[in-house]
Amino acid sequence: MILYTSNDTNNLQQETQNYSPKVALFYYLGISIFCTILFLIYNQFAHQVYSNYMTYLFAWPICLGVIPTVSFMVLVNLPRPNAIVLHLYREGVACMTVSSFLRGALELAGTSSIYQMILMFVGVGLSIAAVIVYVVFRLLYRPNKMHEIENASKR
Repeated sequence: MILYTSNDTNNLQQETQNYSPKVALFYYLGISIFCTILFLIYNQFAHQVYSNYMTYLFAWPICLGVIPTVSFMVLVNLPRPNAIVLHLYREGVACMTVSSFLRGALELAGTSSIYQMILMFVGVGLSIAAVIVYVVFRLLYRPNKMHEIENASKR
């Protein structure tokens, strides 16, 4: 058995440089369309039993994915998030969307589960962690601050 661990930060830097808000926008829109189709199919077999978590399943990727992505596209002065922030935030949105689907399916079945709530808390925690990491990285590693330090050391 071969175990391999890479400490290569070039992949994270490359992902950050290759980040395209347009790709992220289509990603979240695609997930929203998939969630809408999933709701429509599931609703056909629900025997007139409805769940708000299933009905509004599409709203999670739109509210938490499309709107922030569009804001990054419109507000040009905002610095791009790094790869760690992107991964944390995407996984958080995915956890909340899956949790909503599970809650809706379980409500339609007439039961509940603690695991769905845990998944929702994990998703919220990942999204909050992504925002905190984004703010901390932007406060600590501002490009203007780095240029000021370099210019001061040259004097």
